[in-house]
Amino acid sequence: MIRFRAILKKIEEAKLKTGKVMQVAAFSLAEVNYVAGDISYQVQESAKRPQLKVKSKQENVSGVTLPGFEIERENSNEFSLTGLGRGGQKVQKCKEIYAKAIETLVELASLQTAFMILDDVIRITNRRVNAIEHVVLPRLENTIKYINSELDEMDREEFFRLKKIQSKKKRDESQDTNEEEEYTQDQAGGADILDQGKDEDVIFYTSDSAKLVEISRNLADSLRTPEKRDQLSNSGNVFTILNTQLQQSIALNSDPLKLERLTQLCRVTANICLDNDTNRQKLLDAGVHSSVLALLNSLTPQEISNKSHSVVLRAAFGTLLNLSQDYAPSQEVLNSVDALSTVFKFLNRRTITAGESDTAVLHSYIYEWGWRIVNNLLSSEHAKVEPGVTEAEALFSWVEAFQNDTITKTYTGLDQDDELQGVYEEDLSSLESATMLLETFAFDSETVRLCLADQSKLDVLLAFAETNELPRAYLESADNATIDEWSKIYEECKSAVGKCIVGISSEDKLMNTLFDHGKGSFVQRMLIWLNNDQQRLNISGTLAIGNLARSEENTTTIVRDFNIIPRLVALLQGDDVKVSHASDLLKNLSLPVLNKEVIGKSGAIEAAQKFLSTSFAHVQPLQFATVGFYKHLCTQQLENTLAIVNHDPPILEAIITLINKSDDAGIKSEGTRVFVHGIKSCWMSTDISAQEARSRFIQQPIAKVLVELLCNTRKYQILTNEAIMALTLLASDPAGANYILEENDNLASTLKQLLQDQNETEQKLNAEELKNSLESDIKLLTEDSDSELSKTAATVIAATNAN
Repeated sequence: MIRFRAILKKIEEAKLKTGKVMQVAAFSLAEVNYVAGDISYQVQESAKRPQLKVKSKQENVSGVTLPGFEIERENSNEFSLTGLGRGGQKVQKCKEIYAKAIETLVELASLQTAFMILDDVIRITNRRVNAIEHVVLPRLENTIKYINSELDEMDREEFFRLKKIQSKKKRDESQDTNEEEEYTQDQAGGADILDQGKDEDVIFYTSDSAKLVEISRNLADSLRTPEKRDQLSNSGNVFTILNTQLQQSIALNSDPLKLERLTQLCRVTANICLDNDTNRQKLLDAGVHSSVLALLNSLTPQEISNKSHSVVLRAAFGTLLNLSQDYAPSQEVLNSVDALSTVFKFLNRRTITAGESDTAVLHSYIYEWGWRIVNNLLSSEHAKVEPGVTEAEALFSWVEAFQNDTITKTYTGLDQDDELQGVYEEDLSSLESATMLLETFAFDSETVRLCLADQSKLDVLLAFAETNELPRAYLESADNATIDEWSKIYEECKSAVGKCIVGISSEDKLMNTLFDHGKGSFVQRMLIWLNNDQQRLNISGTLAIGNLARSEENTTTIVRDFNIIPRLVALLQGDDVKVSHASDLLKNLSLPVLNKEVIGKSGAIEAAQKFLSTSFAHVQPLQFATVGFYKHLCTQQLENTLAIVNHDPPILEAIITLINKSDDAGIKSEGTRVFVHGIKSCWMSTDISAQEARSRFIQQPIAKVLVELLCNTRKYQILTNEAIMALTLLASDPAGANYILEENDNLASTLKQLLQDQNETEQKLNAEELKNSLESDIKLLTEDSDSELSKTAATVIAATNAN
C-alpha cells in the first residue's frame, strides 16, 4: 500500500508535468511553423532511424512483477540541416522540447501501468481477505467449535465411565464373602452354551425360571464378543423363540423371578444386536421390538424408583438402543409404532423422589440410554414425529427440577463425592438434551406450545431463562475447571429455553392471551428482557414481542404504550450483526399506518442504512429485514418516502446496488418494492416536495429493476400488479418512459404474455380488460401533459401490440 500511494503521488505529479511540457511543446511547434513554415515533410525525409527508443524492464514489489519503461537516446542528428535557411534555432529547440515531452509521456505510461496492475492485485487481495474473514474463518471456527464440543462430550463420557467403574469396584469389594464364593461357583458351573454343540434350545424350552435366568445370564455374557453374535445368527429360529419367552415372561404375575427373568432376556436381545445389522433385522422380523415395548408399557414411571424395576428398564432400554443404533430400518419401525412416547414416559424427572437416592447411579444409565434412543429415532431420515403432552411434560420436568432445586434434594443420600459428581454431570447432560428438544418441539408442535403455555409451566421456564448461575449443589461438588465446563452447558440450556419461549409466543391461539391488550404479565416480562444487557434475553424478548405483534391492534399498542422504538434504534446503531431480530421487529411494527410517522422520526431510517452495504452480504436475513422495513415505511407515507429519497448518503442508490449484487430473490423483490411504494407515494401527492422527489426515481437503474420485477415474478399476482402500476406512473414522465423503453426487449414480450396467457385467466384480469386498463391509465396520466409525453405513451402501447 505504501508503494501504491507513492506511485499514485508520482502519477499526479507526472500528469501535471505532462500538461506543462505539452503546452510548451505545442507553443514551440507553433513558433517553428510561423518562422519556417511547414517542415514536417522535410523532417520525415531526413529521418532514417528513431533517435528515441523505449525499452521495457521489470520490478518486483512484494511478489508482484511490475513492468516499467525507459527512454534510450542516440546522439546522432540526422536532420541537423533542417531550418538552415531560416528558423534553425527554433527547430532545434522544438526538437529538444518534444524529446522531453516523449520522456515525460513514457514515464507517465510506466507509472500508470504499474498503478493499474497494483490496483488489480490489491482488489483481488481484498476479495480474498474478505472471503477468508467472512467465509473461510467462520467455517473453520464452526468446525473447531464442533470438534471441541465432540471432544468435550467424549471427555465427559470417559470421566463418567471411570467414575462408574470406580464405584462398582468399591461396591464389589464390600460384598459379603459368601455371596462372592457363590457367584464364583455359579460362574464356574455355567459354561458357554454356544460352544456345547447342537442342542434343542434348552434356554427356551425349560419351565424352570431359575434355570432360565442362569442360562440367559451366561448367554448374554458370551454375546459380548462379535464372534458369538455372528455364530448365533445362524442358529435356526432362536429369535422367534426368544420373542416368545419375552412375551411369556411379561404375562407372569406371581413368579418371584419374573423381573430377573425379564432382565436377562433383555440383556440377551440387547447383546445379540450390538453392532450387528443382520441380527437387528432378524429381531425385527421376529417382533422382539414389539415385545420390548409391551414390557415398557407394562411398567409405570413410579415403579422405576424401585431398584429391581429400574434394572429391567435399563435392560429394555439397552435393547432399543442397540436395535436403533445407526440402522435405518429399525428406526423406521420403532417410529411407526410410536416408540418415542413410550421412552419419553420414563424420561420424566419427576419419577425420582427424595429418599430413594440409592438408585441414582442406575437411573443415570437409564437417562443416558433413553436420550440416546430418542436421538436415534429423531435422526431417522423418514422420522415423522408428532410430539404430544407426554413428551412436553417429560422435557419440562428437567427444567423444573433444576429451577426448583429438586436435584439437590434427590441426592442427599449420596456420600461419595465421585458418585455425586457423576450423577450431577449426567443430570446436566439430560437437561441439555431436554432443553434442545424443547426448543425444537416448541416451534414444530402446537400441542407442545399449548401445554407449555400453562401459567405454572411458563413461569418456571421464564425463571429458568433468567437464572445466572448453576445450582449451588453443582458449585460445591466440583473443581473450578469442571464448574466452568458445566457453566457453558448450563448457559446453552438457558439459551434454548429462551428460544422455546419464543416458539410458544408464535402460537396463534395464544397471541391474545399472552398479550392481553399490552397488560399481560408475559409481555411485560418480555419488555424487561428487551432492555436486558444479556444478549440471549435481549434476542428472545425482541423475537417474542415480534411474534405478539402480528395484529394491527397489538402492534399499535406496542409502539404507543411501550416506548421500545428508541431501544431498537440503539440496537441497530451497535456493531453486532446479530441485531437482525431488532430489524425484524421494526419491520413488523412499521406496518400499521399509525406507527409509520413515529418510527420514521425515531432515527431508524438512518440507523438501518448501513445494513444495505456489501459488508453485510453474508447476513442475508438482516438485509432482507432492512429492505422490508424501508418498504413498509414508504407505503402510504410521504414524509418517510421523502426522508429516504433525500437522505445523504443516498439510500436509493444503496438499495439499487444491493439488488444488483444480491443473489437472494427475496431481497431483490422486496428491494424493488421500496421503489414501487416510493413512486406511488410521490406520484399520488400534489405536494411540491413530492414533485421534486420524483426526479430521484426517474433513472435508468430503477426502471430496469422494475421491469425485472415484472418479468421475473409473473406467478405472484401482487408483485405483477405492483410492477405494472409503478412502471405506468414512471412512464408518465418523458424521461422515465424513455428509460423503460430501453428495456423493451424484455418488457414487450412479458406484457404480451400477460395479455394473452389463457391459463391464468382465473388468477388475473381478462387480457383485453388489462390491456384497455393500461391504455386508459396512460391516457389519464398524459392527457394534461405535453405532446412529447403523449407520443411516448403511444410508443409503449405500439410496442406492446407489435410484439
